[in-house]
Amino acid sequence: MKEKIIVYGAGGHAKVVVDVLLKQSKYDIVGLIDDEESLK
Repeated sequence: MKEKIIVYGAGGHAKVVVDVLLKQSKYDIVGLIDDEESLK
C-alpha cells in the first residue's frame, strides 16, 4: 500500500516535488495545500 502524502505548496517547486514523488511510485498524493490566492 502506498503512503498517503499532502504537499504544502502548489507553485513551481511543488510541481517538481510531485513529479519526483510520482516517479518513485511509493506515494499516493492526496492533495496540495497553499495559501497563495493566485494559485486557487
